[in-house]
Amino acid sequence: MSPVIFDRTWPFYVPIPTTILRDRFRELEAQAEALGAAPEHRDLVLNDVWHSCFCFATLEAAQAFAAPNGAEIKDARKRINKGTWQLWEEKGQTK
Repeated sequence: MSPVIFDRTWPFYVPIPTTILRDRFRELEAQAEALGAAPEHRDLVLNDVWHSCFCFATLEAAQAFAAPNGAEIKDARKRINKGTWQLWEEKGQTK
C-alpha cells in the first residue's frame, strides 16, 4: 500500500519510543489491534528519538490508545513531506 493511501486510511499516528516498545510490544500491539489499528506500523524520528507508530482511522481510537500509554497523537494530514520519510514535521512547526 502506498504511503499516501496508508495516511488517508489511518491518519492518526500514536508514536511510542522504541526503547519503551521493546519491553511492551505484545501488550501494546494487542491494545492497538483491539482498537482497530492499521495492520502495519510506521517508524519515524521525533526529537532525535526513534519511535514506532500505531496508526488509527479515527481520533477516538487513537485517543483510547494514547491516553493510558502517556503518548501523543500525530495527524498525518498535517505532516510535511520533505523527502525524508522518517522525520516528522508538521505545518506551522518551526525548528
